[in-house]
Amino acid sequence: MEHVAVIGGGTMGADIAAIFVASGWTAHVVEPDAARRKGLPERIEKSCGQIGGSIAAGRLVAHGAAATPPWKDVALVIECAPEELAIKRKVFAELEQLAGPEATL
Repeated sequence: MEHVAVIGGGTMGADIAAIFVASGWTAHVVEPDAARRKGLPERIEKSCGQIGGSIAAGRLVAHGAAATPPWKDVALVIECAPEELAIKRKVFAELEQLAGPEATL
């Protein structure tokens, strides 16, 4: 089973997670905003339906902090944070510490 971590649960992050979930991957979406995180399953299910897929049990996991996904299992990390350089630098500095040596950032 392949695991992907998507950093950011906005429109782009949710749609990217939907593609992976519909393809059989487990998507770990890191979204610090509680309201946005709560709406992720519905938004991702809708996107999956638009591409002919669905969310299988356990294939979508929403996290409030980057430290919580099972990083040893994550093969690919996709960053979808807001387009602010300071935020992106902080995200990648954290990811370099958390992601395994085989993960693609």
